Amino acid sequence: MSQALPAVHLRPKAHTRLARGHRWVFSNEIERTEGDPAPGDDVRVLDGAGKTRGTGTYNPHTLIAVRLHSRGVEPLDEELIQRRVSQAVERRRILFPDRTCWRAVFSEADGLPGLIVDRLGDVSVIQILTLAMESRRLAIVRAVEEVLTSRAILEKSDSPLRELESLPPRIEVLRGEVGETVRIEDPPGIPLEVPLAGGQKTGLFLDHHENRLLLRGRVEGKRVLDVFCYIGQWSCCAAAWGATSVLGIDASGEAIARARANAALGGVGERCQFLQGDAFDELRALERGKTPFDVIILDPPAFAKSRRQVRDALRGYKEINVRAMRLLARGGLLATACCSHHVGEGDFREMLIKAARNAGREFAVEAPLRQSSDHPVLLGHPETAYLKGTLLRRTH
Repeated sequence: MSQALPAVHLRPKAHTRLARGHRWVFSNEIERTEGDPAPGDDVRVLDGAGKTRGTGTYNPHTLIAVRLHSRGVEPLDEELIQRRVSQAVERRRILFPDRTCWRAVFSEADGLPGLIVDRLGDVSVIQILTLAMESRRLAIVRAVEEVLTSRAILEKSDSPLRELESLPPRIEVLRGEVGETVRIEDPPGIPLEVPLAGGQKTGLFLDHHENRLLLRGRVEGKRVLDVFCYIGQWSCCAAAWGATSVLGIDASGEAIARARANAALGGVGERCQFLQGDAFDELRALERGKTPFDVIILDPPAFAKSRRQVRDALRGYKEINVRAMRLLARGGLLATACCSHHVGEGDFREMLIKAARNAGREFAVEAPLRQSSDHPVLLGHPETAYLKGTLLRRTH
């Protein structure tokens, strides 16, 4: 069976990135194909000398023409999908024995490129991003159903990335019954109602779990500003851990309503205020009002969706960081992050240095911010390390 797989032959020296651990083959790296593979099919990847470099799924109509799922010759069939989902979930259960919310499958990093699965309490949320995974949809659902044994499974495949694979958006309940929200506690003891079909991404941003824990012991008695607050998870954590007051800002009226409800649910509504508005405009208004804060959280969406947008994105990141730095009281903390893999960690740090200079402030690095360990990073595939940031303390 494996030797019958079609093959993709790379141009000379085009295998260098694969040899370093990368999982993608770009269309301009392919010299020829053998066996007439169809979009979504498994293909062997051979270097210029004819040596097998792995097996991946093929789509000649996209820039990423092959996504490797194996270093051997191994088709992405139902048995492999089942095994990979089981292995991924077992790792999370070891990492987080006390949590009921985590990313169960993280695409390339779990050997299932184009597939995201999040566990949100007793609901599993699936996101399918590629044509190859779309064609294996039933096998994916069966594997998630068997391994996660959730009360319900929701497919929330509405990412703009599907357009690159000529796939329409789809939101569908696949198993059980799914309400408008699901109630979770993450971290344990802090309740949240998470919007499902109507929420952003898969409903909840799980990648900041370990970063949010850095607030514990640092916010008691403090005034906190949470910009791009979404449904208020950072805000509710800060208030639960002793913040005197919290102001959350988000452009979405639905998110703000949910944030208020979550603060009330957690018993911290009296100390939390939420404001619907454009983050840039509201930061300018706060700066004009000379409103100081002891802790500021900047967790914006990805400003750069492609490499062409990086320069403009860095300008946007710089502006919000300059304004936040000016609003920060001496000795205060700024948790600032970037979730675009197109913006490198070095570029983000250099932007912060320039922002501090423009703001006329000095900072020490309190702690790095990284994506939670349920979003594993492949050593040779830098795109899997998309979240970067820093917890800064104002020293002057």
